[in-house]
Amino acid sequence: MPIRSLRQTLAELHDQLEAASSIDGEDRDALKQAMRDIAHSLDKSAPPSADAAEAASSEGGALDRLESLVEDFEADHPLLSKQLAALAASLRNIGF
Repeated sequence: MPIRSLRQTLAELHDQLEAASSIDGEDRDALKQAMRDIAHSLDKSAPPSADAAEAASSEGGALDRLESLVEDFEADHPLLSKQLAALAASLRNIGF
């Protein structure tokens, strides 16, 4: 998936997150932060450098947090969870 498409997907997910009123504040904040971190990393390099990829996938990295949140959203927000999982897979595929 091209970087432009990833950015567009992030923007669409952000809009969906704003519209989903049933997501609790802590999860919402964590997801917003992970999405901001990913967007920032995408802006810095395309494709991500080895350092950026290592930082993003390290323990507590944005991509790891995003994948963890996918599990949290599966029961109550299946569509959002599916989209987040697809985004995470695309990021992994480009070496993020």
